[in-house]
Amino acid sequence: MNELENRNLLVLDDEEEILKALRRQFRKSYQIFDASTPKDAYIIMRENPIQVIISDQRMPEMNGTEFLSSVKSEFPDAIRLILTGYADIKAVIDAINAGNVFRYVTKPWDPVELDTIVNEAFEKYELTIRNRKLVEDLKTANELLEQRVKERTEELLKLNTTKDKFFAHVVFCVTPHKIRRNSNVTFFKL
Repeated sequence: MNELENRNLLVLDDEEEILKALRRQFRKSYQIFDASTPKDAYIIMRENPIQVIISDQRMPEMNGTEFLSSVKSEFPDAIRLILTGYADIKAVIDAINAGNVFRYVTKPWDPVELDTIVNEAFEKYELTIRNRKLVEDLKTANELLEQRVKERTEELLKLNTTKDKFFAHVVFCVTPHKIRRNSNVTFFKL
């Protein structure tokens, strides 16, 4: 499987020229999905595994921070970026603080900087998924270890019970013989 298939980027902007510019910039590096409305973006996300989202802040139906906030509940692993050409910094800061946005990028953007930011977003996504898998693997290994310890403990208890029964039997068998022998010795001493 090639890396393009694993890295799906969704771009949401109501301006077609912005969508075209972002498609051109990222078409060689990522599988690009684009939408001009939040509704279309949701349809794409439900049909495709999207790892990174770039959303415009100012759109007619819903602003970018509202969209990304709603995306977070249904697609919590998707890394969310906001693109803004306006000085609506308070909304962006609020979104970042609420955990809805990984980074924000101003329009017009520096292509090199945006490449770096998007690459970091994919790396963050991949790290999140790898960490989750490691935690799941560790949990599975711990459960298996607990089961093995339980089985081994039960086995040792059975062996101890068998040993105790064996020694009790030996003591039972040997003790009467010693008593008889000691009795005989005593009997002969009389």
